[in-house]
Amino acid sequence: MLHTSRYIPAGRALMSAALAIALTASAAVAQQPAAASARTATHDAVTSSKIAPGLYEIVTSTARNAVYVASAGARGATGGSIFELDPNTLAIRSTIDMPDERPLGLGLNDRTQMLYTSNTHNGSVSAIDLRTGKVVATISSPADTSAHVYRVLVDDQSNTVYVSIASTPGNVWVIDGNTNRIAHIIDSTGTRTTGLALDRGANRLYTASLGSNEITAIDLATRKVVKTFPAGGERPTQLAFDDATNRLFITNQGTDNMTVLDTETGELLATVATGKQALGIGFDSKSQLVYVANRQAGTVSVIDAASYAIVSSLDAGSLPNTVAINPQSSVVYVTNKARNAPRGQPATEDPAGDTVTMIKP
Repeated sequence: MLHTSRYIPAGRALMSAALAIALTASAAVAQQPAAASARTATHDAVTSSKIAPGLYEIVTSTARNAVYVASAGARGATGGSIFELDPNTLAIRSTIDMPDERPLGLGLNDRTQMLYTSNTHNGSVSAIDLRTGKVVATISSPADTSAHVYRVLVDDQSNTVYVSIASTPGNVWVIDGNTNRIAHIIDSTGTRTTGLALDRGANRLYTASLGSNEITAIDLATRKVVKTFPAGGERPTQLAFDDATNRLFITNQGTDNMTVLDTETGELLATVATGKQALGIGFDSKSQLVYVANRQAGTVSVIDAASYAIVSSLDAGSLPNTVAINPQSSVVYVTNKARNAPRGQPATEDPAGDTVTMIKP
């Protein structure tokens, strides 16, 4: 996720013997910039035409065969929009206007057809019923009406929504999806909590602390922090979890890399140099590939999850932001925000910005 004046740039099977060997071997080698992999990968990357100003996060819906992307609007706008895109052509199918909120983050419950947006400028979360295209609830904390809401993660099995708050100290809202109200706030989750990842097997939530370079493990049964360990890089922002191997993939904006941790021990398994300001991340368990959006580099790194070698580096426009993966087709979608002129300067046109890139493996 990119930054504005308030928004910070953003089954538990045992590991097979072969993968265990790969992890051990790569932990030492991957400390160097990753070279081309022996594994070949051909990716077809197609970029949409301009969609709308201020594109931020993106999610896929298999139930609706659609892609949804948030637009916070142009600089100084008071409202934004959600766009439904055709997953094959990236054409706009419909628009949900949000005149009073500027959506940045997105989380989707594909079972209940409820889309949640983090409205950072307003300190709130909106719940949108995709069947009607209407906002059915606006959620905020009476104790912190200007909360720096950041990432939204939905557990569709329990119908629970987790929202990271990038404050000092950070915390996490737990929203009951049945009532669309805050049921609990998990305190002391680190400094400027950003990324979230769910480990259903261990019933844990992992958070990234951008300000303290740490990963926090939260026991969801007690809603208490049970473990904290170094992220392995600076300014960790987004997370992806592999539940088959208990690995956590982390993007680090400050060190321009992706780190990989063993969530049982906190051990640093690998460090992969990706590109300047590594930000968005997605892991596809079917293809065993990790996708990292490098904001300032304008690229998406495609990484072999076993060897940690980069198999492709794709051009993704001006400011690649968020990665979403269709779990059935393994098609990847990446938002790309436009570059803005410095504040106080006349607006400039960025022909390579505010687009969505579709990557087909």
